[in-house]
Amino acid sequence: MTKPIIGIVLQPSFTDNDEVFQNRYYVLDNYTQAIYQNGGIPIGLVMNNLEVIKENLALCDGILIPGGIVIKDYHLKIIDYAYQNNIPYLGICMGMQALAMYSLKENHETKVLQMIAKPHKHNYEITKQTKDKLGHKVKIIDKESQMYQIFQKEVLDVNSFHNYEVTKVGPDFKIVGLSDDNKIEIIECKNPHKFMVGVQWHPELLPEMTKLLKTFIEKSGNNHANKNK
Repeated sequence: MTKPIIGIVLQPSFTDNDEVFQNRYYVLDNYTQAIYQNGGIPIGLVMNNLEVIKENLALCDGILIPGGIVIKDYHLKIIDYAYQNNIPYLGICMGMQALAMYSLKENHETKVLQMIAKPHKHNYEITKQTKDKLGHKVKIIDKESQMYQIFQKEVLDVNSFHNYEVTKVGPDFKIVGLSDDNKIEIIECKNPHKFMVGVQWHPELLPEMTKLLKTFIEKSGNNHANKNK
């Protein structure tokens, strides 16, 4: 069986000036390497003037929205495409925050996200110096969740690079994991037949998170097989 194609949503870096070679899309190699090393084929998903190109999405067996700075309307459209077409989705950091926004069908970040008043170890400076340095613990509070089935344990040690927290999710999603200061760290779709998971940390940097990446890619592989029957 051919390896599943994982579409990674690229980050735009656009300016208002006319300087040649200024506007570009990019992705950190951490994500592409994590996908490739765990059995997937990473491809970058670009937009057309910040509009979704659905023909690109149709190529994907799974979709990943990585960490970033600003959630755009196209992020929510891509998540909706994954949801409606039963395409496995993994949201990392900003990708989880975008999933929470999508779950509430809202486009205003302030209603779903808020800045963490006391960062605890969420934007943990030392983790920026050593990529696999751990920041805090996350407790999986739902033993029926896909995340518990993946790890088969209640407490995970994670890294952390975020200033904002998710405050709520919509009725079709559930909160699965909390940090030790009760910030939402894992959300997922209630429908067990859909793999739509968001995590607030960066599993692509942690060897012990291989189980999550492998499961995401395996689910994407099942989707690939079903498409080609």
